Amino acid sequence: MLDVDQRVITWRYESSALVSDWLGSWNWAVFDGDDGLTLVPIKLPRPTDLAASETVDPDAILALRPGMQVSLDLQAARNGAEIRRNIVGALERNGLSIAPNQPVRLKVTEELHPPREAMYRQIGVGARRGEEKVQVTGERTLKVVMEVDGDQMWSWSSSVTAPFMPDIKEGESMQEAVNRALAESEYSEFPVPLDAVDLSKAGPFGTSQLTINGIE
Repeated sequence: MLDVDQRVITWRYESSALVSDWLGSWNWAVFDGDDGLTLVPIKLPRPTDLAASETVDPDAILALRPGMQVSLDLQAARNGAEIRRNIVGALERNGLSIAPNQPVRLKVTEELHPPREAMYRQIGVGARRGEEKVQVTGERTLKVVMEVDGDQMWSWSSSVTAPFMPDIKEGESMQEAVNRALAESEYSEFPVPLDAVDLSKAGPFGTSQLTINGIE
């Protein structure tokens, strides 16, 4: 059971039912008992289950909050200085700063894709007939993983790939247009996850078993 406003898992219900479905606030479950199949109605949630997350401060369980310091582990294969500048700038604009050995760490890696061949066909007035093969190099993916005390809490990635329809400038070949597009393309802007929850603080705050005898 989720509490969206509090950003937590309030309660977990585990069941050995063969099948179950909801009607209003009742969970109708079929169990295989000693006397055969038994249909059991269970009213959920209980008031005590709902109250389990009432005292949680939804801001206190966030992994990132303005004013915090985070560590940055950057392993970039192409332009590490530019990637670091963009990520640090995004963090600072959101009230965060970089410091070593912090519980919250951002692991940034860049993967270069292997070279490949691609086929393009020009369209429009004056277009050359037939398909043209080009060598695609420079495709890449940037991945950011946020860890809290070594546990992954959030991840994000952005990729730069060859254009579907290259913009060919006058005098350019298709190969040159693809090369230019890859060289000029940038990753999406890094989204600082200020709404990411520290999962170690997000519940559930209790677990109940749904059985043939009801809720236990």
